[in-house]
Amino acid sequence: MSAFDIGIPCGNNSDFYVQFLLKNMAKTMMAPKEDTRIILGINNYKQFDLSVLDPWRDRFNIEHHYVDTDTPPGSVGHAMVLEFLLDQMTATFGAFIDCDIGFLEYGWDTIMIRELCTGTNTEAFGLQYTNVRKYQGFPNLIVCAFRPAYVKNLKIDFRPLLDPPNSEYVVQSDLEARAWNSQIGQTVVLDCGFRFPLKMIESGASGKIIPYAGTGILGIGQEHHYNGKPYLTHLKGSSVKDRNNHGANAWMLAVETFLENVQGIS
Repeated sequence: MSAFDIGIPCGNNSDFYVQFLLKNMAKTMMAPKEDTRIILGINNYKQFDLSVLDPWRDRFNIEHHYVDTDTPPGSVGHAMVLEFLLDQMTATFGAFIDCDIGFLEYGWDTIMIRELCTGTNTEAFGLQYTNVRKYQGFPNLIVCAFRPAYVKNLKIDFRPLLDPPNSEYVVQSDLEARAWNSQIGQTVVLDCGFRFPLKMIESGASGKIIPYAGTGILGIGQEHHYNGKPYLTHLKGSSVKDRNNHGANAWMLAVETFLENVQGIS
């Protein structure tokens, strides 16, 4: 059994991004192969090019699953894939990582595990939402590390608020206000995973966010810093940006240039 299971939800164009992410992770992770399992959940994207996984099978234990959610592209199907990925996890530590992520910090995986082991009741470590209308102060599921056994026990429905269609909700209780770092009477957007902080806080757990730093040092993408240093970057919108997209290719080049020229990782 691995010590760290990483679940990657995959939708449209995801093979292009997974190819880059695995290359990036191979450069920046410290954990050895025997400690790391990569689990891909491929949602309604039968044309995923599995050959992009082959160069990285010597570095990672990789498995893939086709998850047909029979949903249009968007948060609902994404949430259902996250639930599937969580069900597959058997390691002590786990993480969700979207496919359009580039890590900028060597040893980011050991940082995740250390934060889960040293924080007071810390059961989640991950990104702060960039959209201030969504919940704040607790990690979202774009990149989030946790103990799978703990999260499974909470039986969380990861789907967004389905009614009304815009997912807007007026905060009604002290628990909701604490979980979403909001105030009673405030309107928030309850997107994919909004019950995650609610259930975690209710169980007595806490979470630590990796703050948003704008476009950061790269000048492109959504950058998050850990202890004041670049930790990762999120392109966002990969499902509508294929391999011919100029912005996507510029973002990938910026990540690789930073790792080589600043971090000394080639």
